[in-house]
Amino acid sequence: MKRGWSVMRQTRPLVQRTQYSATCPRCIQASQAAFHTEAPRAFAFKWFKQSSTQSKQRDRWLQVLSKRRQGGLSHQEVTFMLECVDTIQLSEEELTESILAALRVDSEAHDELATKAYGLLQKHRAAQITPKSPWSGLEESLPQLVVALASAGPSNQALDLCKQASKKLDQSQDMWRVLLQTLAERSKSQDFFDACHCMREERVPADVATMNLELDRLNAVGRAQEALALYKSMPSLGLKPDTTANLLALDSCMQANDLEAGKDIATLVERDNSDAAFASLLAWDVYNRQPLASIHQKASSREVSLSTVNAMLRAAKLSRQWNMIEQLWMAFANTSDIFPNEATFSMRIHGHNMARQLDKAIAVFADSANAGFSELLDSQVLQDLLKAGIMSRKPDAAFEQKILAILLKQEPFPIAQESLSFLIPSLIEQKQYVQLETIIEQCQLRPDWSAAMTIQHIVDQATRAKDGKQVWNISILLRNLFWDDPIYTLELRSLLLKRLVALQDVDKLDRMFRQFFQSQIKPDAGMYTLMLHGGQDLREVELIRSVHASIKMDVNLSDHTRILTTLMRAYAHVSAAETFEVWNQIFHGGHGPTAASVSVVMDACAHMRMPTRGLFIWQTLERRQFPFNDNNYASLVEVFTRNGNPEGVLSLLEEAIASGRDVGPRTLSTLWNTARGMRSQTKAWANKHCPSLWQQLDSSARKDDISV
Repeated sequence: MKRGWSVMRQTRPLVQRTQYSATCPRCIQASQAAFHTEAPRAFAFKWFKQSSTQSKQRDRWLQVLSKRRQGGLSHQEVTFMLECVDTIQLSEEELTESILAALRVDSEAHDELATKAYGLLQKHRAAQITPKSPWSGLEESLPQLVVALASAGPSNQALDLCKQASKKLDQSQDMWRVLLQTLAERSKSQDFFDACHCMREERVPADVATMNLELDRLNAVGRAQEALALYKSMPSLGLKPDTTANLLALDSCMQANDLEAGKDIATLVERDNSDAAFASLLAWDVYNRQPLASIHQKASSREVSLSTVNAMLRAAKLSRQWNMIEQLWMAFANTSDIFPNEATFSMRIHGHNMARQLDKAIAVFADSANAGFSELLDSQVLQDLLKAGIMSRKPDAAFEQKILAILLKQEPFPIAQESLSFLIPSLIEQKQYVQLETIIEQCQLRPDWSAAMTIQHIVDQATRAKDGKQVWNISILLRNLFWDDPIYTLELRSLLLKRLVALQDVDKLDRMFRQFFQSQIKPDAGMYTLMLHGGQDLREVELIRSVHASIKMDVNLSDHTRILTTLMRAYAHVSAAETFEVWNQIFHGGHGPTAASVSVVMDACAHMRMPTRGLFIWQTLERRQFPFNDNNYASLVEVFTRNGNPEGVLSLLEEAIASGRDVGPRTLSTLWNTARGMRSQTKAWANKHCPSLWQQLDSSARKDDISV
């Protein structure tokens, strides 16, 4: 059952316990010794129970093989064998017989069993002093074994088998061809091209059929230029291109927009009278932008099939004739008894979508649903249609959900990383967080997956959120997907906190910060500063206290003077008594106070009307010969003037000036701005004790401009 969105998913890894083998000699000795003691008897009983189970499984395995020596294994028998193939001990002959039995039936489960048994067989033989060849005992079913190894998982086992066979077996060329066919059918393009590279390294003689497979795969992945180069190299290899090679090369010319080469190849194709050649020539005319009437007249010489029409639609798509796609379909659908399939609908939708005719594209999509082809439509076409719908002036959430439902059913998972850029904003706007999480989880298995881009798209939506609840739900989404992932950086997490500060949602701000503090990626100085500034701006003393509690538990920052100064400033802004608690921590800490922290505590004494404490702090620092700066003296002036004692500070300033301390323009400006009732006295005092500084300040008219 799908959990509710309010329930956090636990991301702790499962603890994997060691599984002891029942046939391990050390385990047997340990279990026998365990019976003589009280504590390990439970383990010994468990071992004997496991040993008994494996013995029964082995007996049943051999019983199945004896019944199936001439026939294939049933689905139920294969399911049983897959469950215990890794736990029971089988001899080399039994494994060989199991592989042959599994290869007699063509299914995914049988291929998986054959692959696992083959891997165990090779481990057996690798441990021998004089190991047998990998195919020993399997000669009669080598092509089927190659298919199974290439289908059930990574194709490296099949590739190694073909490489070794190419040195000793005459049928190795057939094995290579079967391998390429299997990889092409499974759309394992990278493995396919790796196999082609190995064939050339092993100097396997090339033939036209193998070259055609490579041409077709190059065209399928959009590498048309390479396909043309391969086609042109065939004569140098002593190979004459057949009709299939010519048709594939003509398709490569359309993909690569090579009109000159296409003309020569089209001349060769015209010599063939097959339906496939006729369809390719019509497609070539469409690609060369021949008039529709001319194409229709040429096509009337034969009965036009759906595959021929689809070939012309594809040529119009390759030549970017978007309106021509629908015109071709309407011209031939009205004159021939042709019914569209999923490829036809996909190209028609794509044509309307690229021509910015969204309404017509949606209408064709509805027709495909009525005809039962909507779930078979091309995934990229559906994603383009989905993007157009989301980006339109009036997005239709119900229509978007229909397309998403189709995409989520397709295998392999089709939604590309690029599509997340428009899906994430749309689904967050619709509050479809669970669905979005499911999509992103499946996207992580795709080769084009980018965690950094995905996180950035999600965080961008948080920075535009209109309320704290939306930011909170986005944080849950990120927590479930990337909680302890270093790519979900502190800078990105801080953006969520900053948005909550802007939205003034104190409760969710505090909760989110507590969650970040509990993760493996602890807050840094920047995040603490952000939180303290937020508490200061919002005047939330409880939020400041919550952050203070986290700082106390953070051993890396508990004595960080800059953070403590920011904390003290936040407390002072809300006139909290903890201001002086933090000051004492700074004062007695290992790093000691800084000029900035002194200014903060003196400003706090001024605003909180505590001149006695301010004077005490100042005198304590003075006894320690603290190097006060201009800002510190300005804060001292404010302590006295705000509490009605401007005369008292003048004597302190006289001593500081006499001793050459850093009494500068900010101090005098603060004195002038705060002691408004004695400005004449201030002016006279300044002209007497620091005339040059006063004239400089007076001439620049900065007295009233400098903020206190």
